[in-house]
Amino acid sequence: MDAIHQQIKEVGEQAEYLFKRISDLMDENKKLKSRLGKLESQVQENAVETKSLKEKGETIELAKSLNSSGPTEASEELKKRINRYIREIDQCLKLINE
Repeated sequence: MDAIHQQIKEVGEQAEYLFKRISDLMDENKKLKSRLGKLESQVQENAVETKSLKEKGETIELAKSLNSSGPTEASEELKKRINRYIREIDQCLKLINE
């Protein structure tokens, strides 16, 4: 009879250990998911910033090329970009006025 009680006690201890381990792993999983969310948010912010910096760099290059020479392909590109910005601003103003 003592052997059965001992086995039951050992099974109970193992079950307690497993429940604690599961709880610890669930807590770690929550922390990791939270960290992942923060990192994904940072990646998205960095992508937006990178895109913005690329656009600024392109604009600077266009401005430099305009200063160095007369009408060129770069100046045409700059005119197109300015016209696109003006159209976007007009659309925004139209939406605001509605």
